[in-house]
Amino acid sequence: MELPAREPGVGFVLIKDETSRTGFPFAAVLGASRACFRAIAERLNIPLDSDIGATKLAAHTRYLTLVNASEGNFSCAVAYTWRILGIPVRADLPSTATQVTIENLRSERAEVILCPKAVAQAAITAHSSAVHRKEDILIDGLTSLSGSSRQAQWIVYGYETMLCELDLPVKTFFT
Repeated sequence: MELPAREPGVGFVLIKDETSRTGFPFAAVLGASRACFRAIAERLNIPLDSDIGATKLAAHTRYLTLVNASEGNFSCAVAYTWRILGIPVRADLPSTATQVTIENLRSERAEVILCPKAVAQAAITAHSSAVHRKEDILIDGLTSLSGSSRQAQWIVYGYETMLCELDLPVKTFFT
């Protein structure tokens, strides 16, 4: 792309389009899907090399519900992942959530709960639910309320595929 590269000190810009990899229009699904899978695997003690069919079957035997709090694409990506698995999802959103986000979540069949305060309060509500209901799994993309940084690491690892795919074109460009 030439136009941004005209800025002082920028030689070129490489762009990777992730709008159609999974049928979900945002790269957030890469991190969200990894975090969802790892949370299910940990909760149900299934092997990390389980395929989607085995994961789906294991999750359905426990009547799980995903609980998530976020304002945007990450929350929608989590709902998208769980819809693919056929598992209910509840999104606790702050009152500042946009109508587009709410509609996107509902289109993924998520139950949307609007909290009267900011996203931090929505995250606390989601965390409280996950603590009190053993069927709930919290996917925490915003805070460390889940008790550790494991979920944040899982989210980051979810982007690994995309980053590895970028390596070859970048290396080729520079050789």
